[in-house]
Amino acid sequence: MQTAIRRTEYLAIRSFGPAVGGTAITISGTGFSASSTVTVGGVACTVTKASLRSITCTTGAHSAGSADVTVVNPGGRAGTKVDGFTYGSAPT
Repeated sequence: MQTAIRRTEYLAIRSFGPAVGGTAITISGTGFSASSTVTVGGVACTVTKASLRSITCTTGAHSAGSADVTVVNPGGRAGTKVDGFTYGSAPT
């Protein structure tokens, strides 16, 4: 049976982090699984915990600016939060 993302309300605990990555974010919704994948700005977000209603992952490095957060479930069903995370520039 293919699991669909029925509702995607992304509520990142931290929606801002450094461009070097390493920020833990939690995404809430429904229909997630342990096999779901997450990207932030097209860069893999390493999943550290997953359940039917939430996924926690750690961001990878990305250039400064807003980035879309996308969750893809097995079977290809996906949900995207446009500009769901912002990468900050490194301090000078």
